Amino acid sequence: MDAREAALIAMAVHILADPSSIGDDDVAVLRAHGWSDRIIAEIPGLVALNQLTGTFNLLAGLEPARQEG
Repeated sequence: MDAREAALIAMAVHILADPSSIGDDDVAVLRAHGWSDRIIAEIPGLVALNQLTGTFNLLAGLEPARQEG
């Protein structure tokens, strides 16, 4: 993973852990790494979708499929 990808993942974790603390400086970091506003805007949606899916699966008793290896 390079610094550009690490910045994107750090933002996703930040959104999950403390979304109300996200500010313009956080967005500026991603822009400085070359991420477009479109990609930056998609991050909260992807975080929310994954959280929703994971929570639903836990409540429904679903487990990830195991891969034969």
